[in-house]
Amino acid sequence: MPHRTKATPATTGWWTLFGRQKRNSIPPSADPQAPGTTAGIRAARLERTVLDREMRQVATRFGEIPVKVLSRGGRVISVSPEYEECRRIAKERQVPLKEVYDEAKKTAAAMITG
Repeated sequence: MPHRTKATPATTGWWTLFGRQKRNSIPPSADPQAPGTTAGIRAARLERTVLDREMRQVATRFGEIPVKVLSRGGRVISVSPEYEECRRIAKERQVPLKEVYDEAKKTAAAMITG
């Protein structure tokens, strides 16, 4: 189970205990210093950076679709159309969801890159 440390808005740290499973096919060694017989823990510090999030509307042949734009330091990292809106439009117009989603993503990417 992860144990949380003091969290800040942009970063979160935690540590986790990792165990080692016994293997029944290998008999235990009588030597406590032999490889594979020691017990211990591994700890790792992880950092989480929260990306900037902006909602934009893109005009497609299916109509306006909201798109989430994730960026860091002004550089766009990801563009994601809102799934539920794409699903609603696909159902309403009787077209594949993938077609609506892909067009919204392509249109948003073109709009952002210039």
